[in-house]
Amino acid sequence: MNTQPGNASVQISARPGDCGVVVFTRNEDGLAECIESILGSEGGLISRIYVIVNGSSGSFVREAHLLKTRYGGVLRVFEIKLGDKSHAWNQYVYGVHEDHAFHVFVDAYVRVKPNAIALLVEALQRNARAVAATGVPSVGRQAAALAAEMNLRGGLHGSLHVLRGSFVERIRAAGIRLPTGLYRGDGLIGSMAMHDLAPLETSFDKTLIEVVHGATWDFDPLSPFNLADMKRHWRRRIRQARGRYENAYLKTRIYTGGYTSLPMHLDEALLEFTRNTPVKARSADEAFFMWLARREINPAVPSDEALQIHEI
Repeated sequence: MNTQPGNASVQISARPGDCGVVVFTRNEDGLAECIESILGSEGGLISRIYVIVNGSSGSFVREAHLLKTRYGGVLRVFEIKLGDKSHAWNQYVYGVHEDHAFHVFVDAYVRVKPNAIALLVEALQRNARAVAATGVPSVGRQAAALAAEMNLRGGLHGSLHVLRGSFVERIRAAGIRLPTGLYRGDGLIGSMAMHDLAPLETSFDKTLIEVVHGATWDFDPLSPFNLADMKRHWRRRIRQARGRYENAYLKTRIYTGGYTSLPMHLDEALLEFTRNTPVKARSADEAFFMWLARREINPAVPSDEALQIHEI
């Protein structure tokens, strides 16, 4: 099966409490454990789990496909050649397009805590105004500070959050997409939620996202004694530095043209922005990684084959 944005899509009737769970993965260890934790957390709410494998090796794709045998009809598995979470999100919203009352988004490296998904859904059922609900981290050196920051300022955490189905329908109706290449995709989705998709007309309102402190997850932290983990940490530092450029660029576009003004592919516009607009680093360490991040901005557009989504 090959589905593209704009193609005919499978439709199912949403039920109160009906959840579709989307798991994004790119060669992460622990995919099976992640799915097991979702099923253990869902409290009878889940009607479908979608695993979207992007930019992964052939052996990992085959492993993901084998999970369908284990979990049966509740699981659908998709592959995208391009390793890009923002593009994978677009493909889910516009390509897979099954309707649910709630859409749950999970990163594959986490193990969702029992009742976490139910707590997020209950928060949205209590608050009809909110369009999203987010979990908060409970492990890691920065977990407490990040949870406090989210409570103060709002926002979504990419590892576990829920969007109301009607909000996703409004995103589709407006034709809003995350730019391919965007690292800060979860931050942009949070912005869309807190501006209710209308940044030129609607003031920033953090109460449109429910921050649920009981909804959390576990994960295996990176080890300083593991070479592969240290490579991941290095890449993460570069992506975080790129995010500083992205945030500055997005503000210039969102607050002048709205979310539909964002480019389909980010890097060409981002490169032009960095050439003409200074973004000040907050430390010498960050300045170094921002320099590395700028060197990696690549305006080449991915091939059509790399962008396609296939059900496997």
